[in-house]
Amino acid sequence: MVLLLTLVAGIMLAVMIERNTAQVAATQRELDAYTFAHATRGLGDALDAWTKFYPRTPIAELLDEDGRAFTITVERGQQVTVHLIDGQGLALANLTGLSQANVRTGREVLRHLREDTGDKAPMFVREDGPLAVSVNTAPLEVLEAVLAAVSGDESGSGLVTDLVARRDAEGLIDPQALQTAIDQSALSPEHKNRAKALLTANPALWRVHARASGADGRGTGVAYRGWAIITRGATVASGDRAAAVQRSVAIFGWERVESNDEADRRN
Repeated sequence: MVLLLTLVAGIMLAVMIERNTAQVAATQRELDAYTFAHATRGLGDALDAWTKFYPRTPIAELLDEDGRAFTITVERGQQVTVHLIDGQGLALANLTGLSQANVRTGREVLRHLREDTGDKAPMFVREDGPLAVSVNTAPLEVLEAVLAAVSGDESGSGLVTDLVARRDAEGLIDPQALQTAIDQSALSPEHKNRAKALLTANPALWRVHARASGADGRGTGVAYRGWAIITRGATVASGDRAAAVQRSVAIFGWERVESNDEADRRN
């Protein structure tokens, strides 16, 4: 009888612990959702305020060498440092929501990319952001695919060579330099206009990393990462779904980074 009572008590305790654990887990999920929502909105507001100070300057020109955009001080002196990485260098694979003309163009870019890179094609595509490709971060394979889709022949190869050379020499191609490079290329007037719509030196898609630290700037603290569409001052063509974004800064894919590895900021 004593053994039976002991077993029953043990089972009841186990059930109580399991229920309590489930409640704690549910509460933690709610807190995480609340934290994510407010962190996302707060960072979006901070990015929006930051870009208002530089309405005519490309974001890439505002970043430090390591990609730092700004550091803000929040409650109790805690500091939050925000880094941005150009996320628009790959070809857009998800063409839903684009105009019919942009869908056709996007498919041509993807077709040339598959023909040129074969099984490695998935390494050169992204799912989000505008159709245009950032000339400052696009791999050679993506630039070649874009210009092949623009011209339908080899007339854009000279522009690819010129862009890579400018990037290597200057480090950063600004919008005026990009326009000059296209205007001086061997492309026809029609193809030059298409190239200007598909190549950008002022991207809207950015990888965002935010890390909190103590008031003295030490300690890794809490880190988040996600994606941002920043349309203020960016080049977004008509018929692009990014043009329909209501706010000047839209954050998505927000997640907490558990590891303190510096490499996390580069992913």
